[in-house]
Amino acid sequence: MDTQLRNLSSATNQFRLRSLPFRSHQQSQSHTPMRKSYRPVIKSLLLVSALVLGGCSQPPQCPTQIESTPSTSAGCLVIENNKLLVAQTHQGVVSIPGGSSNAGEPSHCAAHRETWEETGLDVTPTKLVRVFDNGFHLYRCRWQGVQEQSSAPFVLEIDKAFWIDSSQFSDYTWRFPEQAQWLLQKLNEGETKKISVD
Repeated sequence: MDTQLRNLSSATNQFRLRSLPFRSHQQSQSHTPMRKSYRPVIKSLLLVSALVLGGCSQPPQCPTQIESTPSTSAGCLVIENNKLLVAQTHQGVVSIPGGSSNAGEPSHCAAHRETWEETGLDVTPTKLVRVFDNGFHLYRCRWQGVQEQSSAPFVLEIDKAFWIDSSQFSDYTWRFPEQAQWLLQKLNEGETKKISVD
């Protein structure tokens, strides 16, 4: 949380610098009403409030259907109706939801928590499907709900989350291109069999 608050403070300062209107020395000496110039500042304060409230939200309790040992990082493979859930950063790259584990955190709990933080969806990890060379534990996760664009609680990290089908993979820049090829293969297998990937 300390790191997040520091990042929030830095982002707030940068946002304020971009938002404040430029005034010349001559303008500053005039008596022209400055009511409109405060609007960007007010907007920035509202944005910061939203970020703080979202960033301090607590994730849902980790599901207990399975057990796992801690890992360095983990994520979820969520495929529903032949569409894959992905998260897109503010830099424009996409990947499956996932990230670093907390100290001593079971890997399936890390996958569950990171998916919630990046997509806003409370999914259920069902089984471990792959361990990548970098130690990333990928779990098959299920979500029961209406399929629509999600809102990430941690908006400082993720721009948006959404669903894509196999025809849309080439429309995006992938954070891990080699991982994307494997994901596309799994998605195609599910479409061919007309079943969800388990």
